[in-house]
Amino acid sequence: MKHHRLKPRIVEEEDLEADKRQELHLYTRFIPPPGHDFGETVSLMELYAEAEAWRIRQRRTALQVQNAEAVPAPRRASQPELEEMTPEELEDRQSCLDAEVKMHEAFSKLLPRMMNGDKSAAEALLTTAHHMTVMLQVMYHGNPGLFHDKTQFMQQVPVLACLEPGWEARASTHMEHLKLGAALAHSHLKPSAHKTEHNICRAWAHRAIETLEQNRYGPAWWQSIHPYLDAGNRPDLRLRVPPDWVVRAWQLPPLSKETVKQWAALSREMIREQVSGFHEREEFKHELSRIKARTRHREDVDAGKKLPGTLQNALLDKIADAIRSIVA
Repeated sequence: MKHHRLKPRIVEEEDLEADKRQELHLYTRFIPPPGHDFGETVSLMELYAEAEAWRIRQRRTALQVQNAEAVPAPRRASQPELEEMTPEELEDRQSCLDAEVKMHEAFSKLLPRMMNGDKSAAEALLTTAHHMTVMLQVMYHGNPGLFHDKTQFMQQVPVLACLEPGWEARASTHMEHLKLGAALAHSHLKPSAHKTEHNICRAWAHRAIETLEQNRYGPAWWQSIHPYLDAGNRPDLRLRVPPDWVVRAWQLPPLSKETVKQWAALSREMIREQVSGFHEREEFKHELSRIKARTRHREDVDAGKKLPGTLQNALLDKIADAIRSIVA
């Protein structure tokens, strides 16, 4: 697969303080557990929807020219699925994207209000999610194949929890029919992989696999967003392009016992690059006490090795071991 190089306006380091625009990473960052950045995820989805809408408009124009001149329109490698669409299919796709954008816009307005304690915003989100989930569950049962292209790469789907006994079993049946996560690395993890509450290295191992997995499928987003930005469209955002470890994540083979060493090696690089001074985090205090008690650690210090690097390598060894131990 060919990977485009993005050319957004990159802000120089000395300009960062003066640049008040929202920063948006065009990839999934590693965020130590249990943290998440839902706001950036919403912004990225909005940008993706804008880029898809722009691509559809470009294809519409090409079809209009083709019909007027009765000559084949030039085919672009970055738009294979759009090239096969008729004007009517493009119209349908555009309508769906328009509706999706409106939902994202509404969500992005209600979310910060809810986070600030706005009861009406919270109730509005809850009511809307309930109605949508009811209809989704009807289709999960009636036509699960509609969702397979998406759900096989997802870890979660919305289902209704209720007072009626047996809802857990029904939810499990829905997940089975939807083939939830069938193409993901999570399908190769042991049940113990999810028991991370009292094992910080396993928690980081689980998050590392999750982050690499999400970035493995990044080229699909990249192929849509890059032409949009490369054509001169510049959203009012400070864009951050994928670093080298993300590009290598695109090329990772599916997770298995045979390939886990590659995943563990790239996880080490990702964590070192994404979390500066991670060995100083409070959650590693107990692990560091055990590491410092080791004879091998004392020998490293006596040999003149820098203490932070030694501690980081020791923690990364434990996280890499945890990655290898949770793959079935």
